[in-house]
Amino acid sequence: MRAIRKLSSDYNNPEMQLAGTLRATIQDRSVAVRNVVMFTDPREIAIEVERIKKQDLLYQKSYASLGRLFDSEPGTSAEERQLFAKLKTYEAAALPHFQRMTELGMANQFEEATRVMLHELRPAQRAWLDGATALMELENRINEEAGIAADASNGAARKTIMVLAVVALLASLGVAFAIVRSILAQLGGDPAEAQHVAREIAAGNLAVRVVNHHGGDDSLMASLEAMRAQLNLMVVEIKASANMIASSAAEIADGNNDLSQRTEEQASSL
Repeated sequence: MRAIRKLSSDYNNPEMQLAGTLRATIQDRSVAVRNVVMFTDPREIAIEVERIKKQDLLYQKSYASLGRLFDSEPGTSAEERQLFAKLKTYEAAALPHFQRMTELGMANQFEEATRVMLHELRPAQRAWLDGATALMELENRINEEAGIAADASNGAARKTIMVLAVVALLASLGVAFAIVRSILAQLGGDPAEAQHVAREIAAGNLAVRVVNHHGGDDSLMASLEAMRAQLNLMVVEIKASANMIASSAAEIADGNNDLSQRTEEQASSL
């Protein structure tokens, strides 16, 4: 579509500018020709004649530039090409009258120049100007449509970016949740709780409560519980061995005392 190819024009495309220049040169040329007829000072007339020449050069340059743009743009519409081609027809019809009026004005033939302006130049000049106006308005409309399309495209792009940002955020949250869950599963509980349990066991508190909230048998909390239970069993076994040794020592001491007493008794009987 033509509107799409003009999205990068920043709402001020060259076709619109050139069409406006064509219309402006026709208007300015008309004013200059009228002045040639109205002025009587040869110097002022010469200035206006030079003005007509400059407007003609600007028109030809702008028309050629616009034609090259239309030819290079595959999206140029049939309506644009039609209006552009008609300008050449209108120009060919109006230029002889412009030239005739200029010559009459330079010859100070006011009455004949007025007749030519009213009955010959004005209709041709009006058709030429209306053709340029129609082309300029078409380019303005295309430009406005391009601006609307650009705004819609920008709005869609912003929405897409927002959706992608939300998706990325949700994905990041999902990854973060999975990582935290994996860490908790490996720890078997809160890191602070694991640190507390390790500190209590190191301090000799083998009765500390170890709760494995999230992990299996291979989690850190499970390992701490296994270590606590094993240490507790070792302590119980050590205490049992100590008690047995103490009991045996007491029995030995009692036997020694009994032996000593009998030995004393025998020595007394002798």
